[in-house]
Amino acid sequence: MMNILQFILCAGAAIFILLLLAQFDFEQLKSDKLKRALWITGVAVMGYCLSTGMDAVVADRFFYGFHGFKYMFLILTPFTTLIFSLRLCSSDLPSKAWFSVPLSVITLADIVLFLTNPLHSLMYSYTNEAAFGAPFKWGPLFIPHAAFCYLLSIASVVLFMRFAFAASNKKVKLASLSILLPIGFNVLFTVFSGFFPMDMTAIFYGFVFAVLAFSLYKQSLLGVDIKERERYLDLFLENYPEEGFIFLTDDDYNIRIATKSVSKYDFTKSFDYREAIGKNYYEFIKDHIHEDFAEYTKSQMKAVNAPGNTDNIKDKYDSPLTQRSYSTLTAKYEKSAQIHGGYIIVVNDVTEINRAMLQAEAASVAKSAFLSNISHEIRTPMNAIIGLTSLSLKEDIPAKVRMYLGNIDESGHRLLTLINDVLDISKIESGKMVIADQDFDFANMLSKSINVTAEMAREKNITVEDIRNETLKKLSRQIHSDELRISQIIVNLLSNAVKFTPNGGTITITVNLEEQDGGNALINLSVRDTGIGIAPENINKLFDSFEQADKTITRRFGGTGLGLSISKKIAVLMGGDILVSSQPGKGSEFKAIIPVTYGDEITTQKLLGAEHRPEFDGKQILLVEDVDINRLIAAALLEDYNCFIDEAENGKIAVEMAEKKDYDLILMDMQMPVMDGLTATKEIRKTQKEVPIIAMTANAFREDAERCFEAGMNDHISKPIDADLFIRVLSNYLK
Repeated sequence: MMNILQFILCAGAAIFILLLLAQFDFEQLKSDKLKRALWITGVAVMGYCLSTGMDAVVADRFFYGFHGFKYMFLILTPFTTLIFSLRLCSSDLPSKAWFSVPLSVITLADIVLFLTNPLHSLMYSYTNEAAFGAPFKWGPLFIPHAAFCYLLSIASVVLFMRFAFAASNKKVKLASLSILLPIGFNVLFTVFSGFFPMDMTAIFYGFVFAVLAFSLYKQSLLGVDIKERERYLDLFLENYPEEGFIFLTDDDYNIRIATKSVSKYDFTKSFDYREAIGKNYYEFIKDHIHEDFAEYTKSQMKAVNAPGNTDNIKDKYDSPLTQRSYSTLTAKYEKSAQIHGGYIIVVNDVTEINRAMLQAEAASVAKSAFLSNISHEIRTPMNAIIGLTSLSLKEDIPAKVRMYLGNIDESGHRLLTLINDVLDISKIESGKMVIADQDFDFANMLSKSINVTAEMAREKNITVEDIRNETLKKLSRQIHSDELRISQIIVNLLSNAVKFTPNGGTITITVNLEEQDGGNALINLSVRDTGIGIAPENINKLFDSFEQADKTITRRFGGTGLGLSISKKIAVLMGGDILVSSQPGKGSEFKAIIPVTYGDEITTQKLLGAEHRPEFDGKQILLVEDVDINRLIAAALLEDYNCFIDEAENGKIAVEMAEKKDYDLILMDMQMPVMDGLTATKEIRKTQKEVPIIAMTANAFREDAERCFEAGMNDHISKPIDADLFIRVLSNYLK
């Protein structure tokens, strides 16, 4: 009867393990060493359970049946458990040949001794007598065998306990410590087998594996190799502005991640970010920051969690205790098959920014200077965020981490768009917006501008109709105007149309090019959508900065209210205008009227052969940059081009290096300690007139580029670095 019970329990444990193993993604097992170690351990434990169950009901001798398999898996289980525990604790030992090879050989030899006749007698000698209740007695090698197995088990226990005490989650602690159950029972059963009706070791192993695997998988600790995760996460978090911090919690509001900048963040009391991990968010904020702020963010989470709400909550919190202002963002991310659910809370101290903006409103010059400075300060960490995210996405990473990084990348580019919009408004209002006329292919520009929003339209299943008049279709001459600004207007109008048009709607783009006297022409561009429409009383608000037709628009659709304002002002600067007509519930039509002149004839040159990848083989490049992360990103972008890169931390070092070595190209930051990039360029130009020097800087204004050219630089690349533009510019000078 006990044998039948043992068989049922073992079979049940094996089936449960099989169901758990089936949840793993085999593609991830190829690249994720931790998951792979857990999966292999599960296979060994499942085999141990099955063979033990069959051995309990099938009465045959060692060499002919399940008894041999039982002891084979009994040896494999401590071995695989040890490897998994090492991986769990981020140890490199499993990857070291001097460790893994001898351990594997000894384990294999141990198995061979069990399965091979007559070597098996060195382990066990069968007799009619009983030794500790078993139908055999120990052979001369049994003690070394037992010592080896228990050594592996004890090492695993120590590692699991180490991991358990380091874990912040109580469930993970208990699951990790449960490894003591099968190992402890096995010791007792070996020494006092006569006191136990049956061997429960395999059953306990199966139970513990199931609990441990479920707990770790649920807590998302197996989603990516720990060291790789920490490498990219720390690079991102360390470059997050020190004025703010990020909390990442689970569905129960327990803190999973807190940025290191929390250590420097002080409402009423400073604290270390490591104190936060594993604690309840509300209680931690109440104890370490302020009770009012805890209640405030709690109300934000409730709003995010409200039925039917799908929007993030953005707001500003004014603390009466510290007389400071904080911008806050609370977002909820839903649980899915491979991603735990939870909340992201981002808090930034915006007190100084608010004060600076209020002062800047008093004078246009002061505002322009402020925005130029804030642009540089924002673009520097943005270069790290966007650049490192882009590099991370090129790595072989799990789908969950790719999704996280994709969201970071998208958010970074949205923030960059906002920065550019604010700068455009500043330049327009201060009279520094310059219309740069040049010849360009209008039809080609129009197609590229439409393609910018094509993916957004496809995601919403929106039909985009492109209607061009015959004059435009037959256009054989270039248009002389500002290509960048006309494209900016078109993209803004199309983006608005896509944003406010529901799924399955239609957007119609109509472009007429009307020829006029004296080589002049008039662009009439219409973007008509079937979206939500605009009430008549709100139409006049559309072109005001930071305004939208309805205050609920920002919450429902996002956006800053800058796009239309900028487009209108640019059109007016170019001698044109933007008009709008709309009906609530039926859609809107925006018309851009822009006067232009004709340029030269369009010449078509047939390209011979396919476009080749730029060749930088053997080129010597000097990278002058004081920020480590920016040097890392630039070097990573060039690592596949077989060039040689020397690095300098400031302009003075760069000048000294340029005197000793002839470089093919120099990448030069503008703002650096000791000697800035402009001064360094002037010094280098005294002796080297020909070497290309390219500015790579967060100073992105047109006047910043002009200062670079005046100092002797050949080109200007603004941060965050656009990888394609970066390579394209360098290829122009490294031919």
